[in-house]
Amino acid sequence: MHRALVLITIICGLSIGCSSELSEFIKDGAYFRKIALHSSSFKVSSVERGTVLSSLVDGNRYGFYDKKNTFFSTRYESSPWINVNLKQAHEIDGSNIRLVRLFKAENRCETRLSLRRNPTCALLAEQFSFTPTETLKLTIKLLTVYGKAIFSKEFTSPRGVYALNVPESWNASEVASINISLVSNTVKARLSLSEVEVYAKVHDKKIKKCKLNFVGDSCSENILYTSRYLPFVKETELFRNSVSIESRIRHVQEGVCNRMAVEHILPGPMGKGAGFGSTVFWRTGSFSEAFATKRPEVFVGSFNYAENSYCKKQRAYGKFECYFESHCICNSTLKIRSDKYTSRRNMLPRNRRDGPPRDGRFDIVPSVAKKKGIFVWRSHQIRWLLRLNSKTKTMLNFDEIMKELGFAEKKKTIGVHIRHGDGCLHGRRKQHGCKPLSAYIAEARTLQDMYGKEIRRIFIATDSQQIIRETDDFKDEFDFIYQNFNRDKYNTNRKIENQFQQNKLDKHEVMLETLGDIFLLSECDFLVTHQASALSRIALSLTSVRLGYIPPYMSLDGPWCYHWRMCCDVRPNGEQITC
Repeated sequence: MHRALVLITIICGLSIGCSSELSEFIKDGAYFRKIALHSSSFKVSSVERGTVLSSLVDGNRYGFYDKKNTFFSTRYESSPWINVNLKQAHEIDGSNIRLVRLFKAENRCETRLSLRRNPTCALLAEQFSFTPTETLKLTIKLLTVYGKAIFSKEFTSPRGVYALNVPESWNASEVASINISLVSNTVKARLSLSEVEVYAKVHDKKIKKCKLNFVGDSCSENILYTSRYLPFVKETELFRNSVSIESRIRHVQEGVCNRMAVEHILPGPMGKGAGFGSTVFWRTGSFSEAFATKRPEVFVGSFNYAENSYCKKQRAYGKFECYFESHCICNSTLKIRSDKYTSRRNMLPRNRRDGPPRDGRFDIVPSVAKKKGIFVWRSHQIRWLLRLNSKTKTMLNFDEIMKELGFAEKKKTIGVHIRHGDGCLHGRRKQHGCKPLSAYIAEARTLQDMYGKEIRRIFIATDSQQIIRETDDFKDEFDFIYQNFNRDKYNTNRKIENQFQQNKLDKHEVMLETLGDIFLLSECDFLVTHQASALSRIALSLTSVRLGYIPPYMSLDGPWCYHWRMCCDVRPNGEQITC
């Protein structure tokens, strides 16, 4: 009989990881149930005006500094603390405490995309946030009924989420309360948290089936809203039997060509494509529309990345088929449409420029995937569109590269995608700026804490040579691997597609480097990404299809987005504004 964990909820604003023992929980059949403690279970050193103690037990992990009713904070003081009484939890679920996780309140202006400007974000973040250091230690202690510390952990470096794991061999029956504090002899601070979670191990329960788009151990996380997914089980049910979706795609795409749906314009300059990731996501819209009516979809326009001398030699100039398997047998019967392209930014019809809801094609989930939801459908679409042809596989030489980088050793690997260059200097993403490697390392520490200290290897997919140089600062914590190519050419504030127009980049070289990073990311076990980037979304989809479950992942700028643009002002129910 399987065992499970019951979640006793205490809500703070930090997040903690666990030791390698937690990896033993990652198995099919485990079950987690969330039990909320009452705010009366908490005692605190002080209460900052406007913040709400009850937010620590409202089940919402995401608290934002600009909304004081979504998090709790002590006043500015020496060694602030929060104490959680577990008496009520013991009476309901027993005393087998195994894990404490703390979720820190967030600066929404840095972690979520928004169409609304909020000038107070940075000010409030500076006022309420804290960063553990050698002189300001975050401490979690498990206490007896007499207040004696019997198990504790200190954090002296930042995490995305902070976690204390209690070893399986340790008897937690004497734990009566939990103390969370910032300890310093020289520094004053505020302890600001959005949620505290306490997990106890219990006997097996009936597995709960999540409703559409919801995932996680207690089915509480909406894939369209969550930016930190840290499950305790490999949730294989979501992708179970989903291979039938790909079989159905093949069947439709091999259908009658006289019923095909033809697309010939892409977003971006001259209608030839924007960034690679955005272009791939754009293709999924027309694909969904055609598939829903059982019509094969073909593209007969020109693809900017394939307008190069290599593709010309392959007699595939401007064609996706230069690098990918033909996704429709009808492609061979058609030539690239020779419309007169213009240099204007956007050749798309007005109803297709802005994404959902105006362009409803991206909201389509065909009947074959209705019970699985938009994430599974989109993931299988992307995998189908990005099937590499034999010549591309030979050029990329993945088997040899993976061997050189150590993937063949079967060690667990964290994949980190960091898009700098034009990616964080244009459009909506520039509101967050280009974040340093240290921001991603904080999230990687959480994954290491949660899933095992032995997870040291990080594969970095980046267009920034500066990020590669910064790895030296963290080599004592992690072992870094990455593709060996010159990234200086990407150090520019001009968009890649605009540089293509001016022939300032080798399109073939850029295509191979991009594909290399995407597919190596998809071979990782955990991901730290920024889901505002379409390449990060592609990596998450490909990894999920390969593994058969959504891997633990972190996003520094909001949740997974289902269309080719960006999802702004996302609500907990998944509703969003296209930006």
